[in-house]
Amino acid sequence: MLVTSGKKKQIGKEAAETENIPETPVYLPKSLIKTIMHQKMMATWQIFWDDGDPGRFIHNILSKVSLQSVNWTPKEVLFYIGYGPFPSYLHRVNLAETSYCSCVEIGTPFHYATKCLLTASYHMEPPSERHQLI
Repeated sequence: MLVTSGKKKQIGKEAAETENIPETPVYLPKSLIKTIMHQKMMATWQIFWDDGDPGRFIHNILSKVSLQSVNWTPKEVLFYIGYGPFPSYLHRVNLAETSYCSCVEIGTPFHYATKCLLTASYHMEPPSERHQLI
């Protein structure tokens, strides 16, 4: 039987529209499957990290997810997440009436480390404008 190109197109169209196409198992190496799963997992995690509400300050520091450890000290972790005797944290856990510092700005650890007049002798240099996230 001679199959013309028109007949081939018709057979292809019918096959594409039919949902009863038999599945042919494709055997892939385990390493490829692991690589694909790892890429999908990291992409999904990155989407959740980018769209999430909590941790925005940390997101500005670590914007890309990774399985590599950051190796922060416990004090650095507390500083970055804002825990400690800072008005912003004390207000969040209902231990203070306001989250403002005495200099009328929100009393975050970053504020005390870079801007607050009460701690001027301990200030770190804030990041330059060209290193700020847009």
